[in-house]
Amino acid sequence: GSCSNCGIACHSVRATPKGHACHSCYLHWRRTGVARPLTSMPGRTNKRKPPRGLVVNHDDLAALAGQPNQANNSLQAIDTEIVSLKRQIQANKQQVSALKRKTTDGIDHLRPPEVSGRINARWTNDELLLAVQGIRKYGKDFAAIAEVIGTKTEAHLRSFFVNYRRRYNLDAVLKEFEAENGPILIDDEKEEKV
Repeated sequence: GSCSNCGIACHSVRATPKGHACHSCYLHWRRTGVARPLTSMPGRTNKRKPPRGLVVNHDDLAALAGQPNQANNSLQAIDTEIVSLKRQIQANKQQVSALKRKTTDGIDHLRPPEVSGRINARWTNDELLLAVQGIRKYGKDFAAIAEVIGTKTEAHLRSFFVNYRRRYNLDAVLKEFEAENGPILIDDEKEEKV
């Protein structure tokens, strides 16, 4: 409840003829027969509210004021907890900044290597594999296969087909393509003479 005289919040209030009173107001009324005065200087009241979010409880204040040793121990425990929490906050901030640094500095080695857009006549194993898969998927559409590989021209793919026809059994690969997509209408002999 709260005291009807000073308005302060407290766990327990006592009944008086003038309403409910906190412990201090009740003792003053018992001793003097009048309500406890609330002004320390003329025109200035003690009814100022504490900052928002802070709840001041009269009983807690009285307990702190009444037993200095216990109050000191309580306050020291609270201070120790505050220091501990501040240390934890600092450790968390350091960890966050270390993780931020890791993500900004150390991510480049995780990126896949960019394919150099330069056309190169030399064939890597990966490019040879892509070329065979390209014929399986696109038949003799060498322009489409060159576009997929990215580092070879249509002419490179034509010469690949001629030079690697036996090694990679490309005729069988073409048959697989035709089985799915129908026969190729381009004359094989013309292709080989180019």
